[in-house]
Amino acid sequence: MNRGYAGFYGEHYLRSSYEYAYAKYLDYHDIPWSYEDTNFDVGFKTYKPDFFFYDKDGKLEKIV
Repeated sequence: MNRGYAGFYGEHYLRSSYEYAYAKYLDYHDIPWSYEDTNFDVGFKTYKPDFFFYDKDGKLEKIV
């Protein structure tokens, strides 16, 4: 299901207006982020979280 906007924001293809708004919010507040870095196998399917946040040493801090 598409929630309004789907298209490129910078180098990332975002699939919904929620993702677009969140990416713009993060950029506005100078919060570094990456998008859909990793797939996770949860047994019965795979899951690809949208936003990943890393510390200054490259260690994963948070997934949204």
